[in-house]
Amino acid sequence: MKSIGDLFRERREAFRAGLQEAAQWCGEARDWLEDKEAKKDLSATDFERICRGLAISPSALLRGEGNTPTRSVARFRSALEDPNILTPTDLRQLATASEIGLALADVLIAQGKEPPFGQYRNLKGRPSQRLQPWEDGYELGEAARALLVPVDGPIPELESTLTQLGIHIARTKFSTPDIEAASIWESGAVPAILLNTGATRVKYSLSRRAILAHEMCHLLHDGGEADIATRVTCAMGACNWPEALEQRARGFAPAFLAPRGQICEWANATNLPRNPTDLVHDLAAYWGLSFEGAIWHAKNCALIESETADDLTTTDIQPDMPIDRFEREEIGASLLSAYPELRENLAPLMKGLAAKLVIEALEDSVISLGRAKELLSWR
Repeated sequence: MKSIGDLFRERREAFRAGLQEAAQWCGEARDWLEDKEAKKDLSATDFERICRGLAISPSALLRGEGNTPTRSVARFRSALEDPNILTPTDLRQLATASEIGLALADVLIAQGKEPPFGQYRNLKGRPSQRLQPWEDGYELGEAARALLVPVDGPIPELESTLTQLGIHIARTKFSTPDIEAASIWESGAVPAILLNTGATRVKYSLSRRAILAHEMCHLLHDGGEADIATRVTCAMGACNWPEALEQRARGFAPAFLAPRGQICEWANATNLPRNPTDLVHDLAAYWGLSFEGAIWHAKNCALIESETADDLTTTDIQPDMPIDRFEREEIGASLLSAYPELRENLAPLMKGLAAKLVIEALEDSVISLGRAKELLSWR
């Protein structure tokens, strides 16, 4: 029978992390972790500290779930076709996001609630085999918009809207700036979208909206029969993820944010300028799209010709965009104001819906203050 130290060492080696790096995850020195891995028994405090450092719940490790489909490090390594792009720290972040999603689900269940997102999976059925991937993405995006956000006009606060659908959006730093975002979900858990604060497009409101909608497609439609979605999205051309999946998600994003039917109604009701540059600018500014994204959306909505779209993408035009109404909205920040000790220890991965759910459970007396502090400090 494997000792606790053996289980820890196997988990660490699955991340391909050395003792020094893994010890830092635990907030300790290399010698400390080396000593713990050599032991057959540990104190409860040390055991929980190492489990958190290795991104697995203590109970799951004891049950031998370290290599199950949902918790195996291989799951997170498969998030990219080239797993070498992901460093051990990146892999740990994905695994931590998964554990947070499961922990948040437990918090909801303790309140007599269920994570709502599972009911939205494959809303329109399976992705089509008869359409081109980008066309399929358009149909899936418009179907998702009609069912999940059935209102006309632009979505002003997309993060708030996705949060209301039960998606936790967190900001973190991945090792490579080529990674823009990641999506993590499994059946029964709260899904998470991780935005890489080191990625250029994440820093800008309008392109960030496209990234969030892109990840929404992955959460809704990727993962197959296993009901496990694990995706890492890179800047276009930076990572060798199957192109069809990315084309579909790139089609989904503008269709979800600005459905073609609504675009046509807007175009008919608006005195559109004849200059293509101004037309695309107005489309982007009103619907909350980046200028480049609006170029291709205008082409796909038959507002401009393909040749015009090609010409616009090769120009150096960088128009000013009025983006105030599309800026980020803080989720859960006001709830933390009454708990300074929790706010001080709030981990970046827990900001947003996660913090909101934990504080609500605390105020409903479902979890203790100590448990709330433990969850919110999860790094």
